[in-house]
Amino acid sequence: MRAALVLAALALGASAAPAQRDSTWRDHDRAAHKAYTTGDFATFRAQLLAMRREIGPLPAIDYDLAVAEARLGNGERALEWLQTFADMGLFQDAERDADLASVRSLPGYPRVMQRVTANLEPVTRGAVAFTLADADLVAEDIAYDSVRHRFLVSSVHRRKIIAVDSAGRASDFTRAGSDSTWGIFAVHVDAARQLLWATTAATPAAQGYARADSGRSALLAYDLATGVLRARLDPPDPRRAHVLGDITVGADGTVYISDAASGAVYVATPGARALAVLVPPGTFTSPQTPALSADEKRLFVADYARGVAVIDLSSRGVSWLGHPGNVALAGTDGLYRVGNTLLAVQNGTTPNRVVRALLDTAMTRVLDAQVLERAKPAVSDPTHGVIVGDTFYFIARSGWDRVHEDGTITPAGADDAPQIRRLTLLAYP
Repeated sequence: MRAALVLAALALGASAAPAQRDSTWRDHDRAAHKAYTTGDFATFRAQLLAMRREIGPLPAIDYDLAVAEARLGNGERALEWLQTFADMGLFQDAERDADLASVRSLPGYPRVMQRVTANLEPVTRGAVAFTLADADLVAEDIAYDSVRHRFLVSSVHRRKIIAVDSAGRASDFTRAGSDSTWGIFAVHVDAARQLLWATTAATPAAQGYARADSGRSALLAYDLATGVLRARLDPPDPRRAHVLGDITVGADGTVYISDAASGAVYVATPGARALAVLVPPGTFTSPQTPALSADEKRLFVADYARGVAVIDLSSRGVSWLGHPGNVALAGTDGLYRVGNTLLAVQNGTTPNRVVRALLDTAMTRVLDAQVLERAKPAVSDPTHGVIVGDTFYFIARSGWDRVHEDGTITPAGADDAPQIRRLTLLAYP
C-alpha cells in the first residue's frame, strides 16, 4: 500500500471502487489504490493522470506517477516524474522504494536523487523566540494579546491555555480541563472585543480522555482580561463526529471555524448561540486554518490532502488556488495572509517547513513560493503561528511527533520542549 497515494481514500474510509465517467478525484484516488494493490499498473497510471487533470499537481500524485512508469518499464518517464516531485522541494526515500528499483541503473538517476536528497538540507532564516518548560504540552496554536503584551499558547494534552509574558514567564490562562473542556486546539484574539476564541475537542491525545466523549467539540469565547468563559457554541448535528480545529476572526467579530473530522467549515456571527454551516460536511477532506482576504469577501482554507481552497463568502462557492507544478500546498496546517502572500506551515510534507506563497493580484493563483524555514532541528512537526507587526511567530516544535494513535506520548528527550520561533517578514524577493 502506498501511504502517499491513499491519504484521501483512508481519510474518507471508502472502499476502492472503480472510477466512472463522472468520477471525482476521490473516486480516481480510490480506483488508483485498488489498481496498485492488484498490480494493474496501467490502470494505476491512468487513474493518477485523471486525478491530476482534475485537481492539478500534487506531491503524492507525481511521485506515484514515477512509480507507475517504473513498474511499466518506462524508466526515463519515471525519472521525469521524480524530477517533477523533487522540484516541489520535497523528499521521499526513493532509494529504498522497491517500486523504483528498475530506474536506479539509469544514467539520469543519480542527478535526480541528488536533487531529492538536497531537499532535506535545513533552511533557517529565523531564530528562537522562546521555549516552554513542559515538554508534554502538545502545543497546537498561538495567539497574541497586544494590550497585555503576552502570547497565548494552546495545549492539547494538558487541556489548557498558557500565557507567556514579554519576559518569557509562563502561567495558566485557563486551568486544565476547566469549563468542561477537552484538548484545546485553536486560539485567536479578537482585540476589538477583548475576547480570546478557542476550540476544544475530545481526542486521545488529551489527558484524561474518555472514549464516550469521542467526536465532541465546541467553540469557546473567553474574556481576554480575566479568562472567564463568556460563551460556548456547539456544532450542528451532534450525531456526527466533530473536531473543531482552526479558526480566524473577521473585523466585525464573525468567527470562521474548520472541522477536520466532518470536512465542513462553520461560522459564528456576533451574538450567535450556535454554529451555522458555511460549507457542508464532506466539502473538504481535512480542512485546517482559514484566512480571510483583505476585503473579507473570501476565505482561504487549507485542506490537508489537496491544497488551498477559496470560499466566496457571498455565494459560498468553493474554488481552488492554482499553482505552478513546482509548488506544493498539500500538508498545510497553519495558513495566514500577509498582503498578497500566504504563509503556510506544513507538517504534512517531508521535510516539514514554512513556505511563503506569492499570489496574483486577483488572489486566485500562486505565482511563486519561497521556503522560509525547513527541516530539523529548527522545524519539527510545526503547527500554527501568529503575525505580530512584521514578525511571524510560529510553533516550530509542537510535540505531536511523540504522540501515538492511542494518545500515549513517548517520554520527552532533552530537546523536546515546545519551541516558538520568529521570522521577520521582509518584502517578497
